[in-house]
Amino acid sequence: MAKDPRRKGRPKRPADVFRKAVEAEATRDVHEFGTCLLCGGAVQMVGFWTPTKRFYRLFGFDETKAGVVMYSLCKPCADRPDSMTSVEERLIEERLREQVLGV
Repeated sequence: MAKDPRRKGRPKRPADVFRKAVEAEATRDVHEFGTCLLCGGAVQMVGFWTPTKRFYRLFGFDETKAGVVMYSLCKPCADRPDSMTSVEERLIEERLREQVLGV
């Protein structure tokens, strides 16, 4: 595929920038991420959540760009059938608490 001369060395798509950022974070040692978001157990995996636009302002994202929130889970919590719902609820709950309490 030919390069677009107007791009002047920039990545071809925003997805390329996102993919590089995710790869960089995903290759870090999972133990750097603290504890499991849901139970506080030992971290075994890292995940990325892209909130819907209605939550962009809550997380401080520019409403014209996609934002990503990184979180960590242990294997038992990740294997739960409701894990994604629980992750979303916990991330929103923690962010609201931070804003209200200033923590």
